[in-house]
Amino acid sequence: MKKNEIWLKLAPFLWMSIIFYFSHQSHFKILGPAIPGRDKIIHACIYFILGGLLVLALPPRSVSFWIAGLAGMFYGISDEFHQAFIPGRCFEIADMVADTAGAFLGAFLFHRYRINTKSFALKLNSSLKEPDKKE
Repeated sequence: MKKNEIWLKLAPFLWMSIIFYFSHQSHFKILGPAIPGRDKIIHACIYFILGGLLVLALPPRSVSFWIAGLAGMFYGISDEFHQAFIPGRCFEIADMVADTAGAFLGAFLFHRYRINTKSFALKLNSSLKEPDKKE
């Protein structure tokens, strides 16, 4: 397995670790203007990235979208359940819905891009290759 393939397989787990770290914080403040539903948008964006990373970690098959979306959804559910035990945090159904929507949307768009772009793997491999070492 090549180095870039290993990173593609590890990326979703690294992202899940970041999500876990921030969801484990007792009092997490979101900076910026107070926009109604802002936290749901943030949840959807975070899980959009997770859904995309999960698709890239899986082999390019038609079922990859469903596996990635469901994995993102179940991680979102477990994250909300985990937050119920953190002081100052709570379990919210609306957050779960935002997580699920983001995960499926990210999985869908990354999956469609991979299918529609014949040279996706070539582009990805060329961008992740290490520069030639000059001695």
